[in-house]
Amino acid sequence: MPPGPPPVFRAIAALTAAAWIFGAAPALARQDGAVSNQARPEGVTPAQARQVGAAHTVSVGIQGILALSVDTGAEPLEPGVGRTGSFALTSNRDATNLVARLDEALPTGLMLLVQAETDLASGGREEHLGGVEEVVLLASLARGVRRGQALHLRVQGHLDGELRRTLSVGLVDPVSGQASWQAIPLTIRGN
Repeated sequence: MPPGPPPVFRAIAALTAAAWIFGAAPALARQDGAVSNQARPEGVTPAQARQVGAAHTVSVGIQGILALSVDTGAEPLEPGVGRTGSFALTSNRDATNLVARLDEALPTGLMLLVQAETDLASGGREEHLGGVEEVVLLASLARGVRRGQALHLRVQGHLDGELRRTLSVGLVDPVSGQASWQAIPLTIRGN
């Protein structure tokens, strides 16, 4: 009995048979470049079937990451008494801004002073919030991950009674518009 085909040919034959069984058989090209109609899928022209390669477009990019977490405590703020909270941030974007705004204006003569500090940006001066306009606490932050950064809050002025506001602090990329916001409920109590 003559020896059978080498193992490589047996493997190729088995794979080809499996492809035919499961309907994934490629079109068979003859030596002269013509394609057998028998193996060509319906709707595919002979010219399409002869194409050897295909072009693919692959896009690679890095998604922006902006994350912010703020903790200022739950105790009421009182005029003239400051409080230091903290914030943590994560950013893979350059030149992001840390901004703040109130949901509703404070009464005339009352002001919320906010100051943020981190080694990812210079500055960190005290900003006055009285209305709903957004203020920049820190501009052009470098990319990085920081925890336990200082956020100072102080109320200036006089208040009879108590009021509630929401302070929103955001890490914003001015180029893409991507942002991460944290809403902080505040209670301001007169002294």
